[in-house]
Amino acid sequence: MVISSESTLKCLDIHASEVAQHPSIVEDLFFKHDYQGVIVREVIPKDCLEAIVQNLETNPTMQSVVLEHGTSDYKIPRVYGYSLTSSPEDLTMYFQYAEKFRSGCREVFGDYFDFEERMFTILSALAGGLPVSVPTGPNQESFKPVGIRWMGDGREIKIHVGKDFLNGPGPSQLHHMVDDHNQLSYYIPLSLPEAGGELVIYNLCWNPEVIDSFKPLIISEVKADRVVYNREQSDSVPEDLTDQELKQYEHTVFAPGLGDMLLFNGGRYYHRVTPVIGHQVRRTIGGFLGFSQDHDRLYSWH
Repeated sequence: MVISSESTLKCLDIHASEVAQHPSIVEDLFFKHDYQGVIVREVIPKDCLEAIVQNLETNPTMQSVVLEHGTSDYKIPRVYGYSLTSSPEDLTMYFQYAEKFRSGCREVFGDYFDFEERMFTILSALAGGLPVSVPTGPNQESFKPVGIRWMGDGREIKIHVGKDFLNGPGPSQLHHMVDDHNQLSYYIPLSLPEAGGELVIYNLCWNPEVIDSFKPLIISEVKADRVVYNREQSDSVPEDLTDQELKQYEHTVFAPGLGDMLLFNGGRYYHRVTPVIGHQVRRTIGGFLGFSQDHDRLYSWH
């Protein structure tokens, strides 16, 4: 549901059975901006979610790719496998984890449906029938099609915008395949916390004509397995704005229900996930979506 709306940002709310009736949504989100997001209900049926989460927590393949990130002063999500946005230019380790993740994901959902197939069918319908596929590396390695995040009590995702991360070293490997002018973001809650964990989208755009004071995101260090961004010195991400200062920007707070997908223009609009409150965990599965260079297909990655 939309918890609060203090802006002109618009979101379409439809059921998974209705996606064929909205074939221009992806194009609209990218270019027209009549809508900034769409909620698609019951992409994952609620009656199988509990078993899927149980599979996720016990599946040995998925547990072998769990990565713990975060410090005492900045609690960020636990992730399954490496995310492309935090990977160095050498994607050897990323591809190794991606292969395991993709196999584990099929095992987790296997008793019910092929998640990739279902997800890509829905996204294709929202894009007028364009095919959706996973990018491949120089030696035909598979990128991660989606990612899974685990957020416990106190964890959050601070304000950011996807266009910044497209300029990082890991995603640079996509530039020969993907039109990097923009990206969409999507996620589906697998489990929800007692409180918090909502997505807040601000009417604050990456467009340098609108925000000409923000410089590109600063990379402070590239390690063997991940990229470290210097958020303190970078003023491209306005995450040092206080809550009071952020209130000057129109915003909408979204909390999609269990199994519902939220698809939004995360490349253009600054957004964040509020801190999770309580002992129940926020688990989400989702990824990023972009056009091919020729705009004849869509790619999904994480």
